[in-house]
Amino acid sequence: MRNLLFTAITVCFVYLTSAQNYTLYSDVQYDTISGVDPNLLNLDIYKPTLYSGYRPVIIYIHGGYWRNGDKLAVGSKAKVFTDSGYLFISINYRLSPEPVDTLTIEGVRFPVHPQNCAKAVAWVFNNIATYSGDTSKVSLIGHSAGAHLALLLSTNETFLQNEGIYLNQIKCTCSLDAGVFDLIEELQQAGNNINRRAPLLNAFGLDASLYDDASPQYNLQSGKDIPWMHLVHQNTNDRIYGNNRFKDSLVESGYPNISLFNANPYDHETINQALGNPLDSIGETQSVMAFFSNCIANSLVLRIHESLIDLKELLVYPNPSNNFISVDCKEGFQIFNSTGQLVKQTSNSTVQINILDLYPGFYILKVDKKTGRFIKYE
Repeated sequence: MRNLLFTAITVCFVYLTSAQNYTLYSDVQYDTISGVDPNLLNLDIYKPTLYSGYRPVIIYIHGGYWRNGDKLAVGSKAKVFTDSGYLFISINYRLSPEPVDTLTIEGVRFPVHPQNCAKAVAWVFNNIATYSGDTSKVSLIGHSAGAHLALLLSTNETFLQNEGIYLNQIKCTCSLDAGVFDLIEELQQAGNNINRRAPLLNAFGLDASLYDDASPQYNLQSGKDIPWMHLVHQNTNDRIYGNNRFKDSLVESGYPNISLFNANPYDHETINQALGNPLDSIGETQSVMAFFSNCIANSLVLRIHESLIDLKELLVYPNPSNNFISVDCKEGFQIFNSTGQLVKQTSNSTVQINILDLYPGFYILKVDKKTGRFIKYE
């Protein structure tokens, strides 16, 4: 029965490729490193053609045990997201040795994988507006090793911060059957089983002092801006345990916005293939799309960067507003969105500011030496 499902899904993929409602920008370089294959440092952008204006952004990280896989293997994901109005991006990153080789010093190991992914995410924030991407609505999704990397970028803030990106700029994160939440526990359970242990050491190296940093489970301290999360997993004992433990730890640390979806009877690969496919018979696609829709709709107002707040409050009117606001502006103004990104500015004096081109949400306005706040409505 499972083989029949795989065959049907494969046939369906062929059918879907003839009716895509997006423009594909292939092999866009996000970084250049001497001696590294450029294909490992580029990304593909799928821009929806049925929608106008700036679109929310989904960044997909492929799986492959950190040692294989490619950004081209998106299945039905690009179609389902672009058909729903998202700008979909699939990224590549440097891979560990294939076949497994735990001894080669030059082999790619942690933290290279998340460093590359963070570089790609930063490129998106700095450039995706050119492709009509809305940088105030950027989210992550990954499968398998890619799910681990998406969770790691969403919990260990150092990777994004090293690229000038704040954790609260990631709105939502979806994990498609991540297998590693706690690397130390995974290695302990692997024991002397070389077939299970060697691939982990191949990806994460032999330096145990790095294992906590590589484990999403150990990066859930309270006070961070961890995004909403949706965890899709197999109905196996290890997956149920790992995902529920991760969820419980998030809730205990003060992050209640996390949901689980048991994809029974799908296995690891079927979970990846079913997302966006009409043959998805258990509602996985519906659960993922509903998560992103609800998460993005409820995450417009975030923590405002302290550097934007001024004790000298500016009266902004009308507030809320949806078209124009009036101020006494002599030295120009700056408008920042809820993540601290500068979205509009001028050095001219004015009494009326046009905000028609801003997305609905919460904004900080700096005029002369004063700071005000307003809400842009639909």
